[in-house]
Amino acid sequence: MNNYETIIKFITENPGSGLAELQRHTSISKPSLTSTLCKLAERGYLWRTRTGGRFIYFESRSVAIKRGMATGTVLNNPMKFGCANELTMMFNRCLAAARSAV
Repeated sequence: MNNYETIIKFITENPGSGLAELQRHTSISKPSLTSTLCKLAERGYLWRTRTGGRFIYFESRSVAIKRGMATGTVLNNPMKFGCANELTMMFNRCLAAARSAV
C-alpha cells in the first residue's frame, strides 16, 4: 500500500484526524505526510478544515460516494441537532458523546 492509500484508508476509518494522529498511526514521515495531505486535498480526495490552529481531514464526499462508502459518519447522518453545517453537526455529535460518557 502506498502513502496515498494509507492516508486515505486512515482518514476514512478516522474522520477528523489531524497530522499528529496520522503520524502516530502510520510509518510516514512528517514532511511526506504534509506534502501528501496537501496533494490529496488539492485533488479533491480529502477535504480539510482548520480548527484550533491545526488542520483536520475528512474523506471527500464525492470520493466516498463513488467508492460506495455512504456509511461514513458525515455522509450517513441526516443533519441531526438542527445543523445545516456538517462540521458543526460532527462537533455536536462528539460533544453529546463526551457528555454522555461522563
